[in-house]
Amino acid sequence: MSPNVTTVTRTSFSWSRLLLSLGWAPIAVFSVHQLSVWATGGDYWWDEIMHLAGGMAIAWMGYVALKKCYTFGVLPKLPRWFLLLTLMGFVTIAGVVWEWYEYIRWIAFDPTMELTLADTLKDLLMDTVGGVLVAIPASKTSAT
Repeated sequence: MSPNVTTVTRTSFSWSRLLLSLGWAPIAVFSVHQLSVWATGGDYWWDEIMHLAGGMAIAWMGYVALKKCYTFGVLPKLPRWFLLLTLMGFVTIAGVVWEWYEYIRWIAFDPTMELTLADTLKDLLMDTVGGVLVAIPASKTSAT
């Protein structure tokens, strides 16, 4: 075998173990957000911080998932730019799903909650900033 060839040894890969190892960050952010809404009676003064943390958590989860998939030989080595776009795609999808959740919660449970276009755009911006704070350094580590 040539010394320049990198081989990836396939060991026992478990999707359930991967999901359990990834879920802690988004679950922690979601739990803190829900507890803060409950404890403060819906005072959203730190909504921006939670969206920033949520974007960071989703980007971190995506980075760890891609890194583990590469380590176990499930994925080939990905270019850095593709890793960056993939992580930001995860963050964007999660942010949009969260905004739908807020809208449905507003319709079903809390019609007094104020939802505006400005709030939605600010939330998505904070998700994106959080994702960028993790995705750019992660893509430079060339983990995948």
